[in-house]
Amino acid sequence: TMRWERHGRFGPIRTSLRAKVTLGVLLPLLLILGGITAVQVARHETIVLNSAALVAANAGHVIEESLRHEIIESHFDNVQELLDVITEGGNFRVVYLLDHEGVVLFAPGGIGVGTQLSNDEPDCDPCHRLEEDERPASIVVETEDGERVFRSMVPMENTPDCAGCHEEDEPLAM
Repeated sequence: TMRWERHGRFGPIRTSLRAKVTLGVLLPLLLILGGITAVQVARHETIVLNSAALVAANAGHVIEESLRHEIIESHFDNVQELLDVITEGGNFRVVYLLDHEGVVLFAPGGIGVGTQLSNDEPDCDPCHRLEEDERPASIVVETEDGERVFRSMVPMENTPDCAGCHEEDEPLAM
């Protein structure tokens, strides 16, 4: 007990060569491994987000082609049904078809149709504050309740097939 009182709480470390060598090896190793782990986690997150962006882009193109076909054929009930089916599985929170002004034309269950979406909303602003050619195709945004959500937007360009109802130079839809 006298030894503990004389050297304090860290006395055994100060007086033991074995403890000093052990700490001298372990502390740098912990710092190095912690740094490597942080870098690997960041790399993994980037890879996962890039993979999600690729999957979202591919899914977006499939959805776009399906919607385009139904719209060109004027099967608007099928457009609504398609959006309902897409969101039923739970893999997509919501899929909107917007006009070039941001008005919801079609939505799952018809909920929100006619609503004017604002580019100033917290989940829209990260992209819409950028110039159009600088906007990412997808982004992770934080919702009002703090949940991180992967967001993807695929513009539908007007094509010659659309000319039956739309002017060729009419702005794109989303």
